[in-house]
Amino acid sequence: MYHVWKKFLPLIMLICCPISGYGAEQVRIINARVAEAPPVMEMNAAYLDINNDTPSPVTLVSVSSADFSRIEIHRSVIENGMAKMKPTGPLTIAAHSRQIFKPGGYHLMLFKPRIHLHAGDIVGLKFHFANGTTIEADAKVVKISQ
Repeated sequence: MYHVWKKFLPLIMLICCPISGYGAEQVRIINARVAEAPPVMEMNAAYLDINNDTPSPVTLVSVSSADFSRIEIHRSVIENGMAKMKPTGPLTIAAHSRQIFKPGGYHLMLFKPRIHLHAGDIVGLKFHFANGTTIEADAKVVKISQ
């Protein structure tokens, strides 16, 4: 009986005890949320974190969604004492780092919603990277204070 277990023990170990770090090197979209906006608004904002757990930088080229006509990567800046939102174009996230999209900083500008979104709704987002990778993530529509 022992010789049977001896043959299958390595297989059982692989199944029950995954190798440490397996699948840890990836790019992840976390805490994605879209601000609830009044029905008359033609644009909106989304906030999230992009975690780049890989050993190489990644470049976010664009974001798309079936719920909006277009999405741009923006950053809030102060120019001559005035707050402005400016498109950034592609955004590079360093290796082993996190890019935070939050009010007053980087954010996604969502233009011309196809339907009025209410708190609790889910928006599907597709993040397109320069290396050809696309990551899909769901963003929950939340009250602006969240």
